[in-house]
Amino acid sequence: MSPRRRTDEQVAAQVRARIVAAENRIPVPPELMQRVTASSPRPEFERPRRRWSTMMVAVAAVLGLLCGVTGAVVYFHRDARATMPASTDVTVTVFNAEVPCEPLRTIECSLGVQSDPHQPAPEKVVARVWHGDTVTAICVVADGKRVLDESGVSSTRWYRVRTANGVIGYLPGVRTRNSVEIQVCPTRR
Repeated sequence: MSPRRRTDEQVAAQVRARIVAAENRIPVPPELMQRVTASSPRPEFERPRRRWSTMMVAVAAVLGLLCGVTGAVVYFHRDARATMPASTDVTVTVFNAEVPCEPLRTIECSLGVQSDPHQPAPEKVVARVWHGDTVTAICVVADGKRVLDESGVSSTRWYRVRTANGVIGYLPGVRTRNSVEIQVCPTRR
């Protein structure tokens, strides 16, 4: 045993000894037990079972109340969120998952802003952006073509964005970092 452990055990033994000595110094009135048993109408084992059923009803009522409050909070939160208008013209940051490209502003490290989120193609690039650039997100398309980034993250969300030069197009959701709810774009199909 370590010296520290022995010291802790010795301290615990001393504390226990002091507690026992203090309890022995306290006088117990001779009529104390008679008063305690006289104030209790029945011994513990003779209590009616009705008390358990009352307690179970109380527990069930509290649980029911908690479930009801939780359900109401979820319902009203969801309902309030559905009626709140999503933000428009939110600034989002462009994100490139290729770490070596993050500081570079070369064409190879640029990300294409597309004219169509459902059929992106190199010939449909309307502008280029780089890691760290900010663009204004106007709205979001949830059912665009699935895009997989270099780290394996994929998404069908495309943001309709306006670049710093005023060009409007679509940027894949995996290429942005956004923490604000953005309104859904009107369907054009």
